[in-house]
Amino acid sequence: MNARTLIITAGVMRMLYGMLLEDDSARKKAARRSARDEKRDAAREKKRMKPTDARGKELPPQRSVPASAFTNTGGPTGEMSAPPSVTESTTRLLED
Repeated sequence: MNARTLIITAGVMRMLYGMLLEDDSARKKAARRSARDEKRDAAREKKRMKPTDARGKELPPQRSVPASAFTNTGGPTGEMSAPPSVTESTTRLLED
């Protein structure tokens, strides 16, 4: 038997098995899914139709650290002096 005949035979057998022996679980699952989606859509529509109070439109209270706490509030860098050298402090120790 060649490969083409084997593939065709296997395909026909699979179709017969699907038509005769498998149940309709996919169709039942799709029906349950559509019913669940309809309930969810109805709940969303009901929620959307509810009147909202004025508090829902304002911002929530502040709960975090403001951005100004993270900024560097040091002095202007143009006026900073150069750091002293290491040998300067050693020389002072020797003079004393």
